[in-house]
Amino acid sequence: MNKQMNQTLRDLIMKAQGERSQNLYASQCGVSSAAITKISSGCYAPSAKTLKKLASKAHNGITYQMLMNAAGLGNSDFEINNQAPLQWTEKEKA
Repeated sequence: MNKQMNQTLRDLIMKAQGERSQNLYASQCGVSSAAITKISSGCYAPSAKTLKKLASKAHNGITYQMLMNAAGLGNSDFEINNQAPLQWTEKEKA
């Protein structure tokens, strides 16, 4: 995972966590707090299954597809909009 993708994924996870503690968010999602820390720090590449769990309890409009894209696992028809890193835009088809 490259540095920009890692930063975007970290930002999305923090936004998905909302006002909850990391421990509470992790518990609600069915993942360990350590897993969230490792994903956020770039030490661990999350699986689609883990991202689905994180998205299932996400706040602030964070979706599974947004997390997948940030982790480099998403649909190639979407890209990160660098001017607004938490927004997603569809690529123009050639």
